[in-house]
Amino acid sequence: MSAGVLVAMGCDVRVASPNTEFLLHLTADQPDHRERWTIFRHLESMRRLRWSDQQYLNVIADASGADLAELAIEAAKDELQPLAWCLARGLIHSIEVPK
Repeated sequence: MSAGVLVAMGCDVRVASPNTEFLLHLTADQPDHRERWTIFRHLESMRRLRWSDQQYLNVIADASGADLAELAIEAAKDELQPLAWCLARGLIHSIEVPK
């Protein structure tokens, strides 16, 4: 779902069906328990994750016009975003009306 958001941002017009699910979330890492993770390894991972999150959220903000800080707060929740929320922030332009 989250990768689909990026794909959708490449579209000029984004129309969602009523059952479309959007999921913004931050990137994650899980240290290998067999390896020794020093503070420097954790910081390296943190910087890489922060860079990935910035790239991801900036693409969405640039394409949708949504507020970057609001996107970051929403992504930190790690929950599905309601279509009404997506519509209000420009992630989608309309919701398809069932026939």
